Amino acid sequence: MEDKIKEIEKYFIDKILSNQFKIVDMSEAVFTILIDEKYSFAIWMEGPSRSRTLYPYGKQFMQLTFTDLQSVQLDDLLCDRYKKYHDGTLLKEKRKQFEQLKKELGEQ
Repeated sequence: MEDKIKEIEKYFIDKILSNQFKIVDMSEAVFTILIDEKYSFAIWMEGPSRSRTLYPYGKQFMQLTFTDLQSVQLDDLLCDRYKKYHDGTLLKEKRKQFEQLKKELGEQ
């Protein structure tokens, strides 16, 4: 049974590292990806690249364990997308929230 689990884990890690997934959601710290249009994994993006892990509260059906090298490879795959998200969408949202707070404080 353990060999089969490792085989399945390898299958998903290989899919991820070969960029065979779709990003279905992003937040400040978590990427949610979909593999084979069916299997969802949430990847924790905070911290150093060598420590990429699955988000512990994500809705994945199994835990995947990345080696340091695999974590760096994963970071390379996702870093540009995360930067675009952070600099685009997330920064705009934060600015909007900031302007709303300034407006609310000015009305008091």
